[in-house]
Amino acid sequence: FDFIIWDEAHHLAEGEQWRQLLVPAFKAPYSLGLTSTPPTDPENMLLRVLPVLYERTFAVGREEGYAAPVEVRPIGVQLDEDERKEYTYLTEAIRVFKLHRRDFASPLFTQRKQVVTMAKAKFEKLTAVIRDINVADNLPPRIFVWSEYIAALEAAKARLDEDGNTCAVVHGEMPKKARRAVFENWGKTFQVLLIAKIGEEGLDYPEVVHGIILAGAKTSRQNMQRI
Repeated sequence: FDFIIWDEAHHLAEGEQWRQLLVPAFKAPYSLGLTSTPPTDPENMLLRVLPVLYERTFAVGREEGYAAPVEVRPIGVQLDEDERKEYTYLTEAIRVFKLHRRDFASPLFTQRKQVVTMAKAKFEKLTAVIRDINVADNLPPRIFVWSEYIAALEAAKARLDEDGNTCAVVHGEMPKKARRAVFENWGKTFQVLLIAKIGEEGLDYPEVVHGIILAGAKTSRQNMQRI
């Protein structure tokens, strides 16, 4: 190719499969990468092949009307007694694990995160927040809800259904045709779209005013992509 354009170019710096694409990016006479979250490390391999040539900030885009102003409101919840005991147990197990292992690859970290992700108070607070949004904003047609775990999305949907909301869940294990049908009906036959990591980037959405993140992402890049 004489000219290659890479969308979501930050992926070219992640994992062997993606890094292989840096070879044609380097060999092509011209390559252009587009991303809202470039690597911050100047020594990153991606930036050696595709150095930053032009930046357009979120603030500038907002001033020119291309980006909407964003207000972020953190809302904390408490673990119940059983959840806190499990969290404390896993925290101690992680401490012991770190004493004996230098690498931090352990399922204990994921298990502890799942305790927080599946906290019952989160689903109660989610229901209350959506109830308040519907009152304050006169039933907006579309509301986003993110979580990294399908189980959390299903639990959230069950609780929202109980409260009379219309919801649908989308995740990467669904066939593309089924996902496309859900996106087409969002704002028509249902209001709340509960979506997993697949919804962080690369999809064209209709207008959305409210987004709710049930659990913060592992990286600041993921959180920025959601915004």
